[in-house]
Amino acid sequence: MQKNFTRLLLTIFFFTIFAQILRAQTTITQWNFNSNPPDANTATGSSSAYTGMGTLINIGGVTNTFNSGSANGGSSDPAPAADNSGYQTTNYAAQGTGDKTTGIQVAVSTAGFTGVVVSYDLRHSNTSSRYELLQYTTDITAVTPVWVDAQLFDGNAGDTWFKNRTVDLSSITALNNNPNAGFRIVATFVPSTSAYAASATTYAAGGTWRFDMVTVKGTSTGSGDVTAPVAQTLQATSSTTSFIKFSEPVKSATATNVANYVFTPSRTINTAALSASGDTVFLNHTAIVDGQPYTVTVSGVQDGAGNTMASIQFNIVFNTSTPNLVITEIIHSPNDIE
Repeated sequence: MQKNFTRLLLTIFFFTIFAQILRAQTTITQWNFNSNPPDANTATGSSSAYTGMGTLINIGGVTNTFNSGSANGGSSDPAPAADNSGYQTTNYAAQGTGDKTTGIQVAVSTAGFTGVVVSYDLRHSNTSSRYELLQYTTDITAVTPVWVDAQLFDGNAGDTWFKNRTVDLSSITALNNNPNAGFRIVATFVPSTSAYAASATTYAAGGTWRFDMVTVKGTSTGSGDVTAPVAQTLQATSSTTSFIKFSEPVKSATATNVANYVFTPSRTINTAALSASGDTVFLNHTAIVDGQPYTVTVSGVQDGAGNTMASIQFNIVFNTSTPNLVITEIIHSPNDIE
């Protein structure tokens, strides 16, 4: 009885420590694949990193389009459904060929970070490979990088989002403070066989994997992070709500300080709330006048290492009533034909 109780206490202790480690982590780089700025079209998107720096490419002949990240239950992306794009990939290897060679690959510098963790959302189509494998390399710049198998996942349901697939690589010290770290997610054979299994029906190279929220996190060493956060975009979503997207997660105490956001002409900031990802601030303010230009000054926000952003101004107009531009005539210059 006493032994069981001791084991329970130890289990709770280790889970608590692990949870604290995860909470302390910073998003190094993240891809959400949404258009920037938003365009209310999930068939468009971006393969550029939305947070931080990094590159994402297709490998093994895979091709991609953009499609809804909200369909079939949706990914974990908090973006509105109209702007939530997923990165849809297809043209995978023929049955029995190309094991661990087709999928997506990312290069991310982990300089200034330890305890690397990779996560992503993935929707399998019915005919896509059921099994996906996350691999890592400690030198993606090598002519032939050495890829190490890290974790196998079983996507045993078609047209279903598997959210927050997470691989803890914190024990791989060679990935710490590494400017040449690389990761990839590839289709692989059923374990101990030489063939792919489909998620629901019969495997086909034309099956699709749709990715979202591909994220690399780590714990800042403090000495490596000397880059201040940047307020990248500001958008009014209604007359009384706006959001600001930063280049990296920011300190809650500074991000939720309403004094760091100033409207001209003056509007009162009622609340400033920080997103769960830590890189987006949602403002609630007194109503802005339809069609009235405003300047919004953002300043004083810090990242986890204490770097303070440079003050920046955004010009916004929330407009629901002004009609579209109408051209009534064209005047040629010099005006000798009209």
